[in-house]
Amino acid sequence: MGNHPTDNDRVGGIGSISVVIRSRNSEATLDAVISGLGLGDGDQLMVVDHGSVDGTRAIAGRHGAEWVEYVGPFNFSRALNLGFGAARCGHVLAISSHCVPVRPGLLGRYREALKEMEGEFGVACGSASDSLRVAQSLEGRATVVSRERLLTDGGSLPGNQNSLYRRADWERHPFDERIVSSEDLEWRVWAAREGVRVVSCPGCAIHYRNRGPLRHLFRKGWNDSMVARHLLEMRPMTPRRLAGIWWGALRRWVSGEYDAGGAVRNVAQSAGFFLGSRRREPQVYRAWER
Repeated sequence: MGNHPTDNDRVGGIGSISVVIRSRNSEATLDAVISGLGLGDGDQLMVVDHGSVDGTRAIAGRHGAEWVEYVGPFNFSRALNLGFGAARCGHVLAISSHCVPVRPGLLGRYREALKEMEGEFGVACGSASDSLRVAQSLEGRATVVSRERLLTDGGSLPGNQNSLYRRADWERHPFDERIVSSEDLEWRVWAAREGVRVVSCPGCAIHYRNRGPLRHLFRKGWNDSMVARHLLEMRPMTPRRLAGIWWGALRRWVSGEYDAGGAVRNVAQSAGFFLGSRRREPQVYRAWER
């Protein structure tokens, strides 16, 4: 992968951070995402873009971001590998263009949460919620996720919506470009098997504001479920579990935590996960055009 500065690879001394934002037509949220990072001297900002035709590039330019053009059928892993390959810092934050930090200075919050922890880590996963009210309430100390949890359910972590990686460990195991989605889950399973530590940082929270088409969210749920089945030998989602998710979306809409569109998108993604989890033969290793 080439030689790059390690910039304090140990948790207790996180220095400069490279930020990789995957984007496509993200003008509605990108400014808020970048403004919430709290970039400092020495930090690096990159936007890996897949065919935006709106004002995404102009927003990135105003913030001084390095623009990385993604060409070809979209693949989550490929997009991140492009950014990580160009990273100059020892730690790299993967964050999506629709994931808005709920408190100012997300990078500083990662540094503060991890500074007391001894030893090295492979990835520190922040927290996420599609409810702003819930996202604003997320707090807690950084903790190491057990190997058993990682191999059972992936640690139930939000993944590459909001995760800080040690670049040296990514060099050992780049994101698998054969995989449809859930490249973060595959990476955490690899970390668990290799003895690389995975850390949960609930206080490093983002508001998940994906306003993509229902077709995109349905297919993401579908693909995520098949990858989870392949990696974790997960049992199919039950109709009762699906009904519980839909009931929760309805309650959040009634309470005002969701708007109507947010509730419908939650229903679409969970429906995709439900149906994908019940497919007899998971289709895991193929490119995905969105």
